[in-house]
Amino acid sequence: MELARRIMPFWLSICFLFIHGVQGAEQGEIEMELIGNETYQCQYASFSGRFPNSRIPVRVFASVNHHSHSHHSHSSHVHDTVLVWVEDISTSRFKTCVVTGGQEFGADYSIHWFAFQGAQSGVQHGQARYGLFTTGTKCTRVVFAPAFSTVPYIQTTVQHGTVDKRKDAMDVWIESLSKTEFEVCLRESRTFDGPHSNLSVNWMAYEQFLPSPWKAKTFSKILFSKYEIPSAQENYALCKTINFTAPFYMPPKVLVTAAKFLNNTSSRITVEKGPLSCWAEEIERTFIEVCVKDYAGIDGRRDDLEVNYVAFGKNDI
Repeated sequence: MELARRIMPFWLSICFLFIHGVQGAEQGEIEMELIGNETYQCQYASFSGRFPNSRIPVRVFASVNHHSHSHHSHSSHVHDTVLVWVEDISTSRFKTCVVTGGQEFGADYSIHWFAFQGAQSGVQHGQARYGLFTTGTKCTRVVFAPAFSTVPYIQTTVQHGTVDKRKDAMDVWIESLSKTEFEVCLRESRTFDGPHSNLSVNWMAYEQFLPSPWKAKTFSKILFSKYEIPSAQENYALCKTINFTAPFYMPPKVLVTAAKFLNNTSSRITVEKGPLSCWAEEIERTFIEVCVKDYAGIDGRRDDLEVNYVAFGKNDI
C-alpha cells in the first residue's frame, strides 16, 4: 500500500506529460524586415509554453506571407520567391531564416509558423533526412504507414542541423504524391553552392480532420493546370485567389506547400524534378492569394501542380 502511494504521483505526472504532449500545439507570426541590399535574415521565436519532453522532437513548420493585414495597402506587384527554413529547435524556442530569390531585396515578410510535439490524432508526421550532396536536386522517398484512403494533404519545411549556413538555403516541394507515398525534394538556391549536409525536412500529412487544439479552420488544395502560362503581369509566377468558406475574425496564419501528384493518367516519371516554390502573396479575413513558380518558366513543359494550404485562426461569428 505504501509503495502504491509512492508510485501513483509519479505515474500521474507521466500521464499528464503524455496528454499535454499529444494535444499541445503552438502557432505564431514573425515579422522580418530586410533593409537595403539585405537578402538574408534570421530571427528567434519563443513558444508561449515549454513543450514537455526534451527527448521527443518538436516539429516546426513555416511559410512566407507577403501581405496579411487589412491596413496594408494592396500591391499589384507579385513578389519573387523567398526560401525559408528553421533551425536550432528546442522545447522553448526555434530560429527561422529567409533568403530572397530573384531580384527581391529590402522588403518586409511575415513568417507564419506552427509547432507541435508527439503523436497527433489523424496526422502522420516525420522527418526526411538527406545525406551529403554537392549540387542540384536531392529527393527522399517517404512511405505512409498505414496508407491513406485518399491522397492526403501535406505540409513541409526544411530544417538545418547546422546553424547559420546561408548556402544551404533550399527550395522544397513534393513529387509524386499518392495515397501510399511521396518524394520530398530539395534544390539549392544557387548552382554549385555545395557541399550540403545535415539537412532534413519536417513533414505532416492528413486527410479529412485535424486535431481540434490546432484551431485549423480550413485546409484544401489549389490546382494549377499544366496548360497555364505565367505572365509578366504576375512576375512570371502562377497565382490564384481562393475565398475561404467562412470569414476569419482576423487574417489567419497559413502554411503552404507545393506538390505534384499522381493521377490516373500520369506516369510515375514526371517531366522534370523541380524546382517548385510557393508562397502566400496576400492573406485577408476572407481570401488567400497563393503564387507558385516552377522550372518550366514561360515556354517549358510543365506538370499539373497543386498548392496545399492550411489556415489557423478564429472564424468571424
